[in-house]
Amino acid sequence: MVGYDGGECFGANVYDSTVEGTVEGVDYVGGVFGTAYYNYMDNVSSEASVTGEAGVGGLAGQYYYSTINESNSTGNINGLNYTGGLLGYAYSLELANSYSSSDVVITTEDEDQGLDLQNQKLELKTLIPKEP
Repeated sequence: MVGYDGGECFGANVYDSTVEGTVEGVDYVGGVFGTAYYNYMDNVSSEASVTGEAGVGGLAGQYYYSTINESNSTGNINGLNYTGGLLGYAYSLELANSYSSSDVVITTEDEDQGLDLQNQKLELKTLIPKEP
C-alpha cells in the first residue's frame, strides 16, 4: 500500500485487503493511499491510525476519478484541513456501501472551521482548537 506522505498511485485495483498500523506524514496521508488516481477499492478495511496536516483520511488522503465499494475505516484520524474518516479530499468519486467508524480529530486555529464542517453535515466526534 502507498499510504505514506504524498505517495501517489495510478490505476491500482485493491481487493479483499486489511491495513493495520500507523501512518504519519504532512500532506495527503491515508491508510491505503496518500494520493490515488483512477483506482478501485473493493472490500478494503483500514484499521490504521493516520496523522497529517492536510488531506488526511482513513483510506486515502486524496482520491481522484476513483471508486470505493464495500470498504471501511476504523482507525484514529488526526489532521488540520481536509480530514475525514474515509477520505481527506475526493474529486469525481464513486462510493458505494462504505463507511467510517473512525474517531476523527481536527485540530485548528480557527474555531469557525469546526462550525463550518459541522454545517456541511460531516460527522465530527472531536474538535480540539490548536493552542496559541
